[in-house]
Amino acid sequence: VGIVLTVTFNLPLRRIEAARLQPTTGSSGDIALVLNAEDRIGYLHLWPHVRPWRFARTEPTLRALPQAAQVARLLADALAKSVVVPVRTVADGREQAPAGEPRQDQGLRSRQTAHGSGHPPMANAA
Repeated sequence: VGIVLTVTFNLPLRRIEAARLQPTTGSSGDIALVLNAEDRIGYLHLWPHVRPWRFARTEPTLRALPQAAQVARLLADALAKSVVVPVRTVADGREQAPAGEPRQDQGLRSRQTAHGSGHPPMANAA
């Protein structure tokens, strides 16, 4: 990232709390990565690869991805496989627990509103 100051960030999958797909025109879109609360990267360090207006808890963003929905599915699968704790997927604001586990909507809802994006995360570590 950067022209004058070259900066490289390594974002291990286990440090990513959620990923959000924001479709744009056609099949392209942006995918914002929500990092664990204790992991902080400065907004200016990530610019222009950051979700706009997220200053306190920045979200690195993969911008203008062609076939963003396919990339989002691949990322969700990778996130699910990288987490020791079961991953709960979210669709339309309703949580779907992994097979054999009871639903726990309350905890997930509080995480969604804490991020305040209006867009549910693709995958979210419980």
